[in-house]
Amino acid sequence: MLEVLNPKHPYARNMKIAHLRSSLLVSLTVAVAQPLIGQIDVVERRYVPQENIEAFIHRETTYWSEIAKQAIRDGKLQRWSLWQQVDGFDIDNNHNFIFNFTYPDGDTLDNAAEIWDHKKVFPRVNPSRIDTLSLSTVKDVLFYYRYVFVKTEQAQYIRVNFSKASDLTRYLELEEAVWLPFVMERMDSGKTNVVSWTLAELVMPRGANAPYNAITVDGFRTLSGALRSTYGDDANFPDFEEFRAVHQKVAIHVYRLIKAVNPENVDSEK
Repeated sequence: MLEVLNPKHPYARNMKIAHLRSSLLVSLTVAVAQPLIGQIDVVERRYVPQENIEAFIHRETTYWSEIAKQAIRDGKLQRWSLWQQVDGFDIDNNHNFIFNFTYPDGDTLDNAAEIWDHKKVFPRVNPSRIDTLSLSTVKDVLFYYRYVFVKTEQAQYIRVNFSKASDLTRYLELEEAVWLPFVMERMDSGKTNVVSWTLAELVMPRGANAPYNAITVDGFRTLSGALRSTYGDDANFPDFEEFRAVHQKVAIHVYRLIKAVNPENVDSEK
């Protein structure tokens, strides 16, 4: 099913197309979130010492993911996910886990403290059994506007491409106008190992010394896929000359999924 929410996109106005191939329904969902719509992604990056990783993952997947589920049911949160970094040069001095919280709008972001009040979901659980801040160090809190999110399935690994654009507006336009149609066609035809793709702008923090100002995120089923994306022998790649003129990739990192909850799986995910 192809669903496009951006009225400026060439496939606009919620057009839905179902594709049946070899008795397998291939579902492709596109959600282009313009800043005017108000959806905000918050990425929190943490460092968890090796000796705390097991307890950290247990508490987040046992308690905080359930709290996130309730917030999604209440319409106060769109998505929650936890990822573990699988690469890195100096892991002990950097983050090794990231959270992604997607808030529907500014009001829900402003009232996020209400969402994360654990007593509403676990009124009898001692806070010390739930706490993960004592097991980790928050390294960064980043705010994004997500412009494009397209997927055929939930990614198990993601490759995050950090870009520094000299002309951010033009770079975002190129990604949406040039790369998005290509990757959509490859995903829809089953010719690529990419199962999701995201384009987002870093909103805060920002400034002349910011290391990057935009990201793209490629999703994959496997780690080997994240290390080497494929698009099929018949792929007709777009021209990247103008891309190179307005941006450069400054870093690339790979993460594996620990757990994700969203409106599609909030009542079925265990």
